[in-house]
Amino acid sequence: MSGGNRIAFHVKFIGIPNKSDVMTKTIHHQLFYVMKGMRRIHARRNAIRMSIDENEHCNNVTETTARNSPLTSARRSLQEIHTIEIHGADTSDYGKRRNSSVVDRSLSDGSLVLPSRKRSFDFTKNDQPLKVIVDVDAGVDDAMALILLLAADGIKLIQIMGITCTHGNTSVNNVCTNVLRLLGTAGRFDIPVYQGAEEPLILRETKCPIEFEHFHGLDGFGDLNFPHKPSMRMLQPENAVSALNNITSQHKEKVSLVCLAPLTNIALAMKTYAQFTSNLKDIFIMGGNSTDMKREVLLHSDRMGNITSAGEFNFYSDPEAAHIVLTRARCPIFLLPWETCLNTDISLDWRFNTLGAVRNTHMDLINAIEKKVWENSNFTSWLPCDAIIAAVLLRADIIKKSRKCHVTVELHGSHTRGQVVLDHLQMKDPNVTLIEEVDSSLLKKLLLWAAGYPDSSFE
Repeated sequence: MSGGNRIAFHVKFIGIPNKSDVMTKTIHHQLFYVMKGMRRIHARRNAIRMSIDENEHCNNVTETTARNSPLTSARRSLQEIHTIEIHGADTSDYGKRRNSSVVDRSLSDGSLVLPSRKRSFDFTKNDQPLKVIVDVDAGVDDAMALILLLAADGIKLIQIMGITCTHGNTSVNNVCTNVLRLLGTAGRFDIPVYQGAEEPLILRETKCPIEFEHFHGLDGFGDLNFPHKPSMRMLQPENAVSALNNITSQHKEKVSLVCLAPLTNIALAMKTYAQFTSNLKDIFIMGGNSTDMKREVLLHSDRMGNITSAGEFNFYSDPEAAHIVLTRARCPIFLLPWETCLNTDISLDWRFNTLGAVRNTHMDLINAIEKKVWENSNFTSWLPCDAIIAAVLLRADIIKKSRKCHVTVELHGSHTRGQVVLDHLQMKDPNVTLIEEVDSSLLKKLLLWAAGYPDSSFE
């Protein structure tokens, strides 16, 4: 940059270890946007200087110098570029705080927020996209769901208001790190991330079988020993439980919850804030099981649980939280049980040779993690459980079979704790829509589109 003060940015690569070709490709991709952003900053600074020179009323030289310092100019330019050109002008107080804080934190951390890759198509049909909060315990299946939701956010089909993190597949600190790592590869640090519950409402005395306890690796992302770690200063200072209430209070009956983890954060919000349940639009949950599904439709015999013989991981990890959510919610609940995921017909060969053929920064990350995780498992099919419920949010027509029923959770059984109990006698009013079958072909199509597969589309 010629003349005047120079602006230096340190760009960190947070991606796949020991992959020189991927790193080279990623650095080239990021540097393109760095230079593009710097040229815009330079042009904007020059325009500001010209305007100041022509302004006869500008008599405070010190204030003028400060206003046009490289750091101040960079913050202002990046905020305007990121807000208007990438995400649309959000003039609400919440939007202003979100965009301002992320730029300030990124620059102070020595890293530049890179704009998202613009797609060559736009399926925007809604002037007011559906507002969504995603609760995660990332986990590689959470990561694939986030990629799908980020793609929908990118075409303004939805607006991700925040990502709340909780315990589950790994510690909540690792979950936050994993979410920030994924957002970094997607260039989406504008999305607020909140740290939530560190443990379930009631600690269990017995541990899960080790092969399921750390299915996703100790760190939740396959234990790949990444060379860099995202700064935890990128997290919002507000706790996830408080954020759930504040966001839904600002947008009453307009926010959908997508729950991909043990329901501790959601249960705490319901018990802490009386108005929280009435402010929700609807809830989409991946969790639990359906013990009355006909045995002949199950691909894996009568195995109803995945963490115990009767319990699914998310519900078993915090049965009391699941019970609270199912009994206190006052909005529609869509529940995707474990058995439905088992019946989703997607082979590991398709996952790694078709979907895995997509090469970009975020897919390189997920491909490396999933390859490590699934190669070490005993599964013969790919089970993108969290991505399925994310797809249900985006495309209701992906549901091929469902029914309304009353569901609760067993809390006291020594062998059945965490198991979903359905009201077979139909003595109680339904409280959930139980998703029993989904369209695997449509799911594949959506995943290819979200990953960036050539000539793929949302419709």
